[in-house]
Amino acid sequence: MRRLCVLGNSHMAAFATAAEDYAARWPEFRLDMFGAHGDVLSRFEVRDGWFQSDDAEARARIEHLVGRDSFALSDYDGFIVTGLQVSVFTFVRMFRELSSVDMPSVEGALSAMEDGRPLASKAMLRAYGAERLMRTSGMKLARILRAATEAPIFVASQPRPSGRVRERSGAYLGFIQLAARGDGEFVSDWFDREAAELCAAQRVQFIPQPAQTVEQGLFTAESFLRGSVRLARRKGLAHDEDDVLHANAEFARLMVDQVAVAMNLPIAA
Repeated sequence: MRRLCVLGNSHMAAFATAAEDYAARWPEFRLDMFGAHGDVLSRFEVRDGWFQSDDAEARARIEHLVGRDSFALSDYDGFIVTGLQVSVFTFVRMFRELSSVDMPSVEGALSAMEDGRPLASKAMLRAYGAERLMRTSGMKLARILRAATEAPIFVASQPRPSGRVRERSGAYLGFIQLAARGDGEFVSDWFDREAAELCAAQRVQFIPQPAQTVEQGLFTAESFLRGSVRLARRKGLAHDEDDVLHANAEFARLMVDQVAVAMNLPIAA
């Protein structure tokens, strides 16, 4: 039986639930969890083959949730990094500021300037996006792991938000504007492509959000959000009804299936 370690923040809860609900689906491997809310994992490092921290508070928060505060990398046959800002949010923010001539909404340099999003070259956009993505906690963690192990490392896309954000503004205004312009699928494809290439350059593998879970490029279908649970010691604690960010176990199942395929591990019907 192979063992895979899932590391992440609140988005790890979907994987934890899937590990229990769909255990029979993956007969040749099991999933263990290691993570906590927020950016706690940034306080950990690999030392003498162990993923550990000198920060007592960070260790306590992790142990409270998963029952341990460190682990030996050699105990695992692979690693999945989930959440931790590896998200289309990065590119939504970028394309609120800049435009590409290939975007459906862009008729030319003049229209882009009138929209307050000047045109940028593909090379500039790629460099700008890569620099932002490499600053995310998820990519930093993947690089730390890769420097210490040759085991497979997968970086899972954070789920896109619910389409219900179209009823809001604030932090989701970029999503609303890009979707209204018809640029959602362009930005979504850009994120998936650039994240995959960036991960490959770091010798890790990007796991994109499955196409069947995505609406208008920028949003997650409600059926893959409904019933999501919190990352908590108490199992099954549901998110509030107005949560628009966290996916459910069915979403995580599709993500883990991609990992199984990549590792040539069987998936039971």
